[in-house]
Amino acid sequence: MHYLSMTTYDFPLTRPLLIGLLTVYSSAIALHIPHLPWWVLILYLGVMLWRINILRERWQAPGLVIQIVLVISICLGLLLEYSQWFALDPMITFLTMTLSFKVLEIRHRRDYLVVIYLSYFVIACSFLFNQSVLHSLLSMVSLLITTAALIQLYCLQCHTARMLRLSLFMLLQSVALMLVLILVLPRLNPLWSVPLPSNTGVTGISDSMIPGDFSQLIRSHKLALRITFEDKVVDRSQMYWRGIVFDDFDGRRWQRSQSIETAINSSISKNVYANIQHHLSHSTHSVHYEVLMEPTGQHWLFGIPVLDVQGQLSSLIYTPQQEVLTKKKIHRRIKYRAISYINSTGPVETLTDKERRRFIHLPQHVNPET
Repeated sequence: MHYLSMTTYDFPLTRPLLIGLLTVYSSAIALHIPHLPWWVLILYLGVMLWRINILRERWQAPGLVIQIVLVISICLGLLLEYSQWFALDPMITFLTMTLSFKVLEIRHRRDYLVVIYLSYFVIACSFLFNQSVLHSLLSMVSLLITTAALIQLYCLQCHTARMLRLSLFMLLQSVALMLVLILVLPRLNPLWSVPLPSNTGVTGISDSMIPGDFSQLIRSHKLALRITFEDKVVDRSQMYWRGIVFDDFDGRRWQRSQSIETAINSSISKNVYANIQHHLSHSTHSVHYEVLMEPTGQHWLFGIPVLDVQGQLSSLIYTPQQEVLTKKKIHRRIKYRAISYINSTGPVETLTDKERRRFIHLPQHVNPET
């Protein structure tokens, strides 16, 4: 059984070619660092180290056994990291890992080309997460490097400056062609789609809002929740659906004083849930219902406080503000059962002096009614 295999090439994989290829690989992965799991970045560093040592003839290429172990480990990592595979985040992660494995097993000319083509696709997919000006500039630099590496394969004697100039010229030509296509071709709807991450809710409330956002939400006709009561329907005056609690106002924008990530990583969730259960153990006025919630791209669940979520949802976080959060963002339609205790206020949390001062403080030079 062979754990390593001798590396033979059917084309001259010179040091400049490999350095150019690793630069392309690094630039493509760098665009996805903010949303990739930490273990994928460790895989990237391992691939870089292994590939460099293969070039130095210190190590050999991984054999079949190591490749199988790596593939199984990656599949387990995806299974543990993501609740669903057919969504954008796991697909992009899988794509970056495919690029990593291909960099590791370059033996033929076509392998080199596959790495280049995959890098183009990885760069393009980064715009699904970020469309800022800075990200666009970084992506253009990555495209410039990738195109130069493609030119290098067919012009081994070309200097780096010449390849970069030719790459820049080709990109400028493609920009001109792109503008023509935008003006001439009609804009067609996509044939298929996957759940997209977003900083704002797909349907519902974002993690920060200004007064104009509230008015847009009121005018929206999109379905956010579908509620099915099991026994009795509560009065409309009691249908106060709590999701996120905005407890900080800077004069223009309402937001949480504590980030969602901090709340998720907090160790007080179990204590809060235990207090809720103890406080409500003798409550008799409860309402049972089922919630079908549209994707929001956020962490919070909606319900009538005081809320106790039942069902198959795992890793729920209960906050002192009587919020219920999920550790993973909601990118697909979900269903959960809930119990609400209508006439109960829940366990009373004492405010600290710092919290009290912040809650009663009004920003200067703003409308006090806001």
